[in-house]
Amino acid sequence: DVGKSGYVGAMVTDKRRKDFSNTAAGGDASLWPTGSLNLTAFVARTQTTGEGGDGNAARLGAEYATDRVGARAQWMRIEPGTDAQMGFITRTDINRFGGDTRVSARPKVLGLRRVSLGAFADYFESVSRGERLDWLVGPFARAEWNSGESVMAYAQWGRSFVDEEFDLADRLRGYLLEVLPEHM
Repeated sequence: DVGKSGYVGAMVTDKRRKDFSNTAAGGDASLWPTGSLNLTAFVARTQTTGEGGDGNAARLGAEYATDRVGARAQWMRIEPGTDAQMGFITRTDINRFGGDTRVSARPKVLGLRRVSLGAFADYFESVSRGERLDWLVGPFARAEWNSGESVMAYAQWGRSFVDEEFDLADRLRGYLLEVLPEHM
């Protein structure tokens, strides 16, 4: 523990078989310089026997939140070779930049605790090629009641740039043959 609410942590995972090993190690932190500002970070490294599987990942984030306003920003990088066999990496070869902002009010009607309006944005690029992969932006609205219930609505505009070939029809046909062979 660091301060009243912060922490610094570390972890190591190690998966081994007779002819294979994959090790992932990393550290993370969450620090609160003030009651409204949270700074977060992680760094990690993976190593795998054989070809591939060696890579780094990192993230830096900041969140400022008060009752009336809030903002978050983050940068995350996952190198192409990063492979955490006992972890969860959904996408490699990315630099991600993003964040959101909000303004909130506390109306004294309908049992509402807080109503927030805001906007968000994310941008992804390839680490290895420096090319744009995805972007998205949008507004959101959220209502929270004194009962603890909430509802949120948002709209999102964006674009994904496909950076490798794939044949969806063959994948779908193969799946259907496995699941419904008598009907094909």
